Amino acid sequence: MSEASAIATESEPRPSAAARARSVPTLIACLAGAALLTVSEPAGAVFVLLALTLAVLLLIWGWPILTDSPEPTGTRLSLAVTAAAIVLAGYQAPYGIALRHLPVAIAVGLIAAFLMQLVRGDIKAGVVTALTSAAGGLTLVASVMAMAVLPDLRGADRPLALAAAGIAAGLFAELLPARMRGLTLLAGTALGACGGLIGALLVPTSATTAAAAVLGACASVVALATRVALGELPGSRYAVAPAVIAAASLAAPGFVIVTIAKLLLG
Repeated sequence: MSEASAIATESEPRPSAAARARSVPTLIACLAGAALLTVSEPAGAVFVLLALTLAVLLLIWGWPILTDSPEPTGTRLSLAVTAAAIVLAGYQAPYGIALRHLPVAIAVGLIAAFLMQLVRGDIKAGVVTALTSAAGGLTLVASVMAMAVLPDLRGADRPLALAAAGIAAGLFAELLPARMRGLTLLAGTALGACGGLIGALLVPTSATTAAAAVLGACASVVALATRVALGELPGSRYAVAPAVIAAASLAAPGFVIVTIAKLLLG
């Protein structure tokens, strides 16, 4: 019993220490991405689209590695098809990218993901894992591309900058000591609201303080929950993981940010 206890005592701190070590570059990458979003929105819609495209390219490249997909090439192709379909379908609208064609683009991506499985040599090998990986990536790609409408939809309100400020502030919640890990999401929400308010002071915006706080809080908690969940994936030990997890955590709040911008701003 004493030998087993000694083994357990020695082995328990190692996973958490490794997780904290991996989270440092992830937090740095996420902070850099949030800063890029914050400065790109006042610069104009073209710069926002370029910043979002960078996140999409990171997801296309690294998402199959992070999720340990048995068919990485097929997953990458389905994500690329989805991103291209969103851009092409969106620009069919008379005033630029619109969201009404987004379900069609997602459906095209899902069909592409299934077709990729049909051309595999052994369709039974890891098909569920491959499709799950592709579906998760499709959701993130659609979410990040949905934010491309915000400069035209609510340009004066700067919703992307406010949300990015909330995400950046919420990063400090992951620095809580181990005994307070249960409060991480609550702390991330509170810090995100503060970040949104600080963003409203630093960036010229017509959004109300309440809307800025809600934007920051919601974006922060979704991004934080995404980082926590993705940190448990088998591919999180790879060197590419920090950049991909950061891109995913910035992409995940996209639908929430767009919804809040349409309901509370303007």
